[in-house]
Amino acid sequence: MPVQSSFADSLAGCQALEAFLEDGRQLADRSQTDRYVSFAFDCPNLDPLAILQKLECGNQLTFYYENKSEQLAIAAIDHVALFESDRSDRFKTARQFSERCFANVLSWNPFGLSYGKPHLFCGFTFFNRNRQRDRTFPSGTLFLPRWQVTRHDRGTTIVRNVVVRGSTETGTLAQQVWGEIKALMRSHHRVIPAIGSRDRQVDRRNIDRFKAAVRDVLETIEQGDLHKAVLSHAVDLTAPQAFDAVNSLQNLRRRYGDCHLFLIGNRWGQRFIGASPERLFAIRQRRLVADALAGSAPRGTTALADITHAEELRSSPKEVREHRVVVDFCSIACGV
Repeated sequence: MPVQSSFADSLAGCQALEAFLEDGRQLADRSQTDRYVSFAFDCPNLDPLAILQKLECGNQLTFYYENKSEQLAIAAIDHVALFESDRSDRFKTARQFSERCFANVLSWNPFGLSYGKPHLFCGFTFFNRNRQRDRTFPSGTLFLPRWQVTRHDRGTTIVRNVVVRGSTETGTLAQQVWGEIKALMRSHHRVIPAIGSRDRQVDRRNIDRFKAAVRDVLETIEQGDLHKAVLSHAVDLTAPQAFDAVNSLQNLRRRYGDCHLFLIGNRWGQRFIGASPERLFAIRQRRLVADALAGSAPRGTTALADITHAEELRSSPKEVREHRVVVDFCSIACGV
């Protein structure tokens, strides 16, 4: 760590960046193709959520994920390469984009830092559809961020990605990147609380529609067409001022620390955020890990109450049966 810190404050560090950028510029010039140069730096234990609040400007692509039990939080801000699609083959073309993107990445990670490699961040809707009328989220989004900030069990790693072309002034760009990195390393960012009214209006007018949906699903299950269904009940919240996404995540972090926190923001200033105990799947060491969750109970007011609720879930025939349905579905889908 001290070796890295002294390196970060030295002129030699900026010169090393410029030399690496110049290599990238020459490659881009010869191939007539943009190159993505990625720089990785270790730094003090910064909070990626606070960095997200500091660096994001509203109409930027943003991504955030956090899970306390994994000791992992990662923020991605703005983009240097972008893929968006509403086509039915969005997953295939997204994979092609990722292959082209990584083929043109030059990674500068002299210290072999954990999480020092550039990542692509993505968001996909359940269905592909035209988004021109409401300008919401594309059906598929994949991007290489300008900033990638990861806090893990050994500290925080900052990755700064830049686009390099044959015409790039590498000296100027190196000084810009170096100044930005040093400014972040020397700062002590905390999430700034939102200021303003906390008045909220809750619209629950759709409760009758939800009850009708429950009756319809129960009838379908009785007829044998379904084994299990999960219904969601949407509630509209209205406030006198815009919701602050970062402070909303901060509140979720405090109240639901065991959940997976997430945010994805599009280029029109819209944010999709949440906290969920469920995760569809993860890939670790080339192995697919799926979480088969079913059944739920309210949180207790004490740790003992939580233990009691957990035992009730595990011993409930209904919950055990629903969990088996989910396990079987995941196994079949994964070809097990």
